[in-house]
Amino acid sequence: MTAGQFRREITGEAMLERWMAELVRPHLTALRTLRPLALKAGMPARSPSVRTATTLPPSVRDRRAAWQTRAR
Repeated sequence: MTAGQFRREITGEAMLERWMAELVRPHLTALRTLRPLALKAGMPARSPSVRTATTLPPSVRDRRAAWQTRAR
């Protein structure tokens, strides 16, 4: 299949249907029970909104734009 054929034959709607058929519908039961943000046994009980200076990017910690170099 050439690039031109692909663009003519494959629409956004067709790609969405293929994605749903191949990746979502076969795993629907598991996806419905998925809780990615839930705490599990052994995980630290730390609120995601609580951030310490060690977890902040240096630019945020130094109150500067990310593209600016650090003052030495």
